[in-house]
Amino acid sequence: MLSTKLIKPSSPTRSHLRTLKLSPIDQLFTYTVKPSAICYYSADSSNSSRSEDVARRNRLETSLSETLTRFYTLAGGYIKDSHSVDCNDEGVEYLEAKVEGQLSQLLSRRDEMIYQLVRLSGGESTSPVASIQIGVRIHHIVVDGFTAASFVSAWATASRNDLPMLKPRPPPKISGTNKVVTRRLVFDGAKISSLRARAHDPSFQRDPSRVEVVIALIWRVLMGVSKAKHGRLMTSLASLSMNLRPKIIPPFNPCAVETSLQG
Repeated sequence: MLSTKLIKPSSPTRSHLRTLKLSPIDQLFTYTVKPSAICYYSADSSNSSRSEDVARRNRLETSLSETLTRFYTLAGGYIKDSHSVDCNDEGVEYLEAKVEGQLSQLLSRRDEMIYQLVRLSGGESTSPVASIQIGVRIHHIVVDGFTAASFVSAWATASRNDLPMLKPRPPPKISGTNKVVTRRLVFDGAKISSLRARAHDPSFQRDPSRVEVVIALIWRVLMGVSKAKHGRLMTSLASLSMNLRPKIIPPFNPCAVETSLQG
């Protein structure tokens, strides 16, 4: 371990934004954290590479401080008793360490080691909301996946923009990802309309949406597969994650990512 510090926002948070009260829905969430991977690279042995490495490390800290002025909630502390975040600008926990090994060694054991390396100190009701070591870990009760991704993207952009002299390096290959299989299903618009017509029932208060009839079709097929496999119908549950930001009136500005933390 080389250092442990708190990185504060480069500009203070305005006083009227000091307290963020969690919504009733957010208060029902289990206290969990969401890690997001960020890869760090070792420098070559040459002096020029070492100087680039130092510049990159310094810029990561500076750009993080700049980014936190927009995502100021992350630099505060979660107060469990009041279900709120004290946006006190104390900073995010930032840990820097030197490891004698290859990144591939970590990635091959990521299920076993990731929560040891991407850690969050302080317990359930204390600072910080976010912690950064080999990755970013943020309280899910405060930040959702969309906002966490926006934060990492904004930080990366801020760091990259001021370092034009550093050549980007390709990300390392994560072991095990070659086992992932994805499928893209394309439904013809006319077929979806036909499904909606078949699903119409005068007793319904409204007709199902296009998304609902497609999900119902896929769900019905999966239930059939399950019945064939187990010999009987199994209890099933379908859940969907939705980004409600564009549906809010007026909709959130996609560029105003800091607003997501107040949504």
